[in-house]
Amino acid sequence: MSAWGKFLAPITVPTGGWVFGFNEAAPGGAATATVDAGTYATMLHLVFNLQTKLKVVNAAYAASVSSVGLVVVTLEAGATADWATTDDDLETVLGFDGSEAVSGSTLTATNKHQYGWYPGTISYGVANGAGVVADSGWVVEDQTIRTYAGDGSARLIAPARRLYTRSLRYGPIKRAEALESRHRGPSALMDVWATGSVWWYFDRDDGVVGTYGTQVDPGRTAYAIDSDGEYSIVTMSARPDFMENSSNADFFDVRLRLNAEPA
Repeated sequence: MSAWGKFLAPITVPTGGWVFGFNEAAPGGAATATVDAGTYATMLHLVFNLQTKLKVVNAAYAASVSSVGLVVVTLEAGATADWATTDDDLETVLGFDGSEAVSGSTLTATNKHQYGWYPGTISYGVANGAGVVADSGWVVEDQTIRTYAGDGSARLIAPARRLYTRSLRYGPIKRAEALESRHRGPSALMDVWATGSVWWYFDRDDGVVGTYGTQVDPGRTAYAIDSDGEYSIVTMSARPDFMENSSNADFFDVRLRLNAEPA
């Protein structure tokens, strides 16, 4: 179990899909696996589709995402990557830079995949992270409308499903991470992902390709808490706040305001 979480965002693959090219060990030769067009809830779902297509070629092939966002493709000894036939967009979102080679039977991305934020891993390395330093827990927002009759009696109107929000603060993280690429850093939460639902895993070790865990929805009839599952699906109800450390300008805290989406 890790002390840190992760945020995974939806990804849209355009019409025609994305091709992953490789060369099987002799006498197999050139081969491809094409990720289907469509919108995937997270990178875990997209890589599962890639794995499914790889297994059509060879049932032993696999693909995974590590707990710190590194994509690994498992082929066979003697196989090679073919970056010329791999779509550049797929290469980029998976975190490959086009120079990687198969080592043994595995092909490991150089960078963390896009469309995900793993708090603290840029700042402190993949064995560490930045934890939650403040957490409001799920809070019910007051959306009740109140009207009063002349005799003082009240009529209260509220939505059937109450609005649950949560304020989180991560830190301290280094400037390089706080202001990192709009696809991997916290700034992406209101940029690339502003209109999408983000999967927030409380523990970054949870949620793997093909095994996504159980969603925690605090708005259920039976009130759910974090220990009831592995992740919540959230939208950003306000832009992230980047709070510069008053004693060291190289460090920031990042505050998020989350809205819980229904299961």
